[in-house]
Amino acid sequence: MPETGGRVELLSITAAQASVLGSIIAALVGTVVYGFRLVYVGRLVPRSTVDALTDSAEQRVKAAKEYAEQKAAEAAEYKAAWLASEKARHEQDVQIGELMESSRTTVAILRSIAPVPPGEARDVVAP
Repeated sequence: MPETGGRVELLSITAAQASVLGSIIAALVGTVVYGFRLVYVGRLVPRSTVDALTDSAEQRVKAAKEYAEQKAAEAAEYKAAWLASEKARHEQDVQIGELMESSRTTVAILRSIAPVPPGEARDVVAP
């Protein structure tokens, strides 16, 4: 160990060099502590874990898309059935209207042919 003016120098470095070395050591310690913190809070995970999570997420997205497609196809089937039902209901309404008109005509003919009881007025329009 060299001696200089009553001091013993262990590493033979100057104060400026010691300051730079201290800064480097502090930065390294800070980096290690920050790395441990990232691992502790879960932001730094092994690649296998990330791959497993990514695969799981992709499978869920694929299943959701398949489910959405299935529901869209089912909705299209229900819409087609509803449209067919509405068409049949419209035809039924038209037929009932024609039957009602035929019934009114028949009632009018029968009332015009039938004798009118005394005291009643003859009306041609069916109630």
